[in-house]
Amino acid sequence: MGSFVSALLGGGGAAYAAEDTAEGSSEARVVSFHSANRWQLHFNSCKDSNKLLVVDFTASWCGPCKFMEPAVHAMAAKFTDVEFAKIDVDELQFHLIDPDAHCLLCVETPEIDGITIIDSIRALLARLKEIAEYEATVESFGRIDVSQEFNVDAMPTFVFLKQGKEVDRVVGARKDELEKKIARHRSP
Repeated sequence: MGSFVSALLGGGGAAYAAEDTAEGSSEARVVSFHSANRWQLHFNSCKDSNKLLVVDFTASWCGPCKFMEPAVHAMAAKFTDVEFAKIDVDELQFHLIDPDAHCLLCVETPEIDGITIIDSIRALLARLKEIAEYEATVESFGRIDVSQEFNVDAMPTFVFLKQGKEVDRVVGARKDELEKKIARHRSP
């Protein structure tokens, strides 16, 4: 309950990150985020830390991303003072406006207080149209891809963050460059 309240108040990112996928041992982890809200909590909790966070923007269909995965896990094992996060760019999106905050008119019986099924269906269709218009509005201005937030145009992209600010990045399957930059930016 405490972590839930903490999450509501903007903290608890690490607790919620634990519910996402931790790959590897407890010392060397690559945390995969499957929820944009959990990513946001985790990201916010990292803003107070000088610890390097390497965010691997990947996609399940991306061959170079799959090629880099063992190398990233090896680097996570080597650089235990660095935090590693993995984000599938196709999976992780969130809405500024919650699109699930609507409900549909339920049709439960053929007639309720003189309302027929036809009236209920008409009302349901009208509500569906409203929802479609609402979602189109959300699509046009309310949806933010986490990858867009970090200006990721190609995969894999590794974004290096300290205190919530980008300090460097590596674009492409460049193991040596990735390892050199991790070594350069990690805390002494």
